[in-house]
Amino acid sequence: METELLGTLGRTYRDGLLQALEGVDRVLWIDFPDHANIGDSAIFLGQMAATADRTFEKSAVLPIRAATARTLARAAEKGFVPVLEGGGFFGGMYEPNDHLRKTVASAFSHGRVVQAPQSVAVTNKPLMEEVAISLREVKDLRLFVRDQASVETLQGWGLEPMLLPDAAHCLGALPAPSPVERVVLLAREDSESRGTALPDDIRTVDWPRERQTARRLRQAMAEVAGRTGVIGLPFDYESIARQRLNKGLQILSRGEVVITDRLHAMILGLHLGRRVIAIDNSLQKLRRYHQTWLSSLPNESLTLVDSFSEAIEHV
Repeated sequence: METELLGTLGRTYRDGLLQALEGVDRVLWIDFPDHANIGDSAIFLGQMAATADRTFEKSAVLPIRAATARTLARAAEKGFVPVLEGGGFFGGMYEPNDHLRKTVASAFSHGRVVQAPQSVAVTNKPLMEEVAISLREVKDLRLFVRDQASVETLQGWGLEPMLLPDAAHCLGALPAPSPVERVVLLAREDSESRGTALPDDIRTVDWPRERQTARRLRQAMAEVAGRTGVIGLPFDYESIARQRLNKGLQILSRGEVVITDRLHAMILGLHLGRRVIAIDNSLQKLRRYHQTWLSSLPNESLTLVDSFSEAIEHV
């Protein structure tokens, strides 16, 4: 049942994205996640997997620092269709990403804009209003969200979102070595953490930090590209994302059970065939996703609880 459901979610995402890109010859993947959040790398790789059999005349990847008004205007002139990265940063918590949405909507207002599935949490109403106004002005907007609550939120701002699951489901069944620990507890250390007390007797981890040197070089080159209007950079972004994802899978696969308050640790844990016990984050991202897509899974596969201490009791 679990494998069948996860496969269905992957196919649902693939079909939805391909339909959004129907008739598109040039695609611009905007906001490559060049940071240590492994979940966002899983999203990017899922997007690439979903379109692996789709041939584009041209395809380019833009990290956020390269996605300036100048570069986007050139891309629009050259007939590119933008696909904004999916994720969980729509509504004000991550302001640079919402400002990017406005810039993309302005540059491509006379054509098509695809926003890959987002979770929506409005934490900055004035900025959310600006984003909604910009998106409403796009001639052909394909706006996707990944839970029913997000659909209703954006409808309240005069938008017409469509529902799709997360791109990470397109990664399929993930190979996993035999576990070496009973439990892996992966807990957020960022602004989306609820601050729930962690147990003292179990080692906790989060997505690992990484060396800054190579990333800073890529970011510097992205800024130059943004100033000069260059579309695309000479980096193998899929390999970069794959290296990050593999680090995350190595962490999660160590445990027979994955306990986490990260949405993608929950999703990847399921795709690894592990039992997952999930605690919601500060934006209710996990519970809303579970209610929309995963509620049919048995407790033996996925259990939602209110705290890490309660999660330990379920092991």
